[in-house]
Amino acid sequence: IASRLAMGRAMRWPPWSTMGVGMSATVRKRTWMHVLFALLITAICVEVAARILWPEVSNDEAYWERAFVRLQNSGVRASNTSTGTPTALVQRFSANGSRTFKCAEYEHVVRSNALGFRSRDLEPRQSGEYRMLWVGDSMLFGIGVDRAEMASAQLEKEALSQGKTVRVYNHSIPGHNTAQELSVAREFIARVGPDHLVVGVFTANDVIPNAVVELSDEGVYGVNEEKYDLLKQRMKDTYPPVLGASSLFRYFALPIWVPRLRYQFSAMPDVLASTIDLIESFQTLTRRHQCRLTVVIVQPRDAVEGGLVQSWSQSRHVAELLVAACRARGIDVLDMVDHMSGGEDRKTLFYPRDGHFTARGQQRVAEALWRDVVLPAMATVSAAP
Repeated sequence: IASRLAMGRAMRWPPWSTMGVGMSATVRKRTWMHVLFALLITAICVEVAARILWPEVSNDEAYWERAFVRLQNSGVRASNTSTGTPTALVQRFSANGSRTFKCAEYEHVVRSNALGFRSRDLEPRQSGEYRMLWVGDSMLFGIGVDRAEMASAQLEKEALSQGKTVRVYNHSIPGHNTAQELSVAREFIARVGPDHLVVGVFTANDVIPNAVVELSDEGVYGVNEEKYDLLKQRMKDTYPPVLGASSLFRYFALPIWVPRLRYQFSAMPDVLASTIDLIESFQTLTRRHQCRLTVVIVQPRDAVEGGLVQSWSQSRHVAELLVAACRARGIDVLDMVDHMSGGEDRKTLFYPRDGHFTARGQQRVAEALWRDVVLPAMATVSAAP
C-alpha cells in the first residue's frame, strides 16, 4: 500500500474491484462467468444436501402445517365446531393424580386436587379471607417449579407474612388458550366464589390460537377450520418467495422468520380482536358474579430482555395493544414487562432453553400481583361500608 501511494497510485477497495484489471474484455467476461457458474453449482449442491438432510421441509403440505403450528407456538387441533358437539373443554389432570415434568433443566412431580387442578382443595371460606381464582396456561401453572414455588403459593405466603388471609385457587392448565381459560372460569366461578378472578394471557402462544378457535355460550368449543385454513394461507402468502421455495431457507425460516411473523400476525386487528372479545367475556362474567377482574399479560423472554432480538420479533407491540384495549374498557391489567426487564432478568427469571419461569420468575409474578393488584383491592374491600 505504501509503495503504491508513493507512486501516486491509490488501491481500489474492495480488493475484488481490481479483478480483471489488465485483462481483455473477453477474459474478464469468461472469469465472471466461471465465478457465477461456480456459485450456481455450490447453491445447487447445498440445496440438494438440504433436501437430503431435512426431507420434512421439502414436503409442501407437511412443511406449511409445521410452520403454522410454529407460528401459533401451540397446538389447537380439536373437534370441529361445525359438529355442534360440546368437547372436553377443561383439559385438567386426573383427580388426586400425579404427573412428572422432566427435561434437561428441571424435574418435578405435579399432584392434582380432587378437581384435577394443581391447587388446594376447595374449602369453606374463612372469616376475613380474600379468595382468588386464577386461570391461565403453563406460565401461571408453574411448569418447572415445585408447588411451594408457584406464584399462587408465594402470593399466599406473602399475604400471610403481613397478617392477611389470601387463598388462591389456581386452575391454570398447560396448553390452554384464552378460550379454554374462559371455559374453566365459567364452570368453576360459582363453585369457588372468588372475590377476584385473574386471567393470564401469554402473548407468545395465546393470541393466534384464540383467532382460530370458538367457544359458544352453549359450551361448544373447537377449531374453526375455515379460519384455520385462511390464516395458514395468509402465512404462506407472507413468506418471501426465496424462503418458500428453497429447502435450506425453509429450514432456517422456522426458528428465525416465523417467530417474527407470529407477532406481526398477533398485532393484526382481526387476529387481536378475538383475544379482546374473550377478555370482554371475562368482564361480563365477573360483573355477573360480582368479583374483580385482572388480566395479567405475560411476555416471552426476548420481550423481557429487549435489544436486537426483541426489535426483530416486535414481541412487545402485541402486549402494548392488549394493555391499551383493556384500559380502554376499564379492565384492570398488569403487564409483567413493567416488572421484569433486561438481560439479567431474562437469565434469572426464565429457564434458558425451556422458556418457563424459574422459581425467581414465579416470585416476581407473585410480588407484582401482591403489590399492584391484590393489596390495593383488599384495601378497597376493607374500606367499603
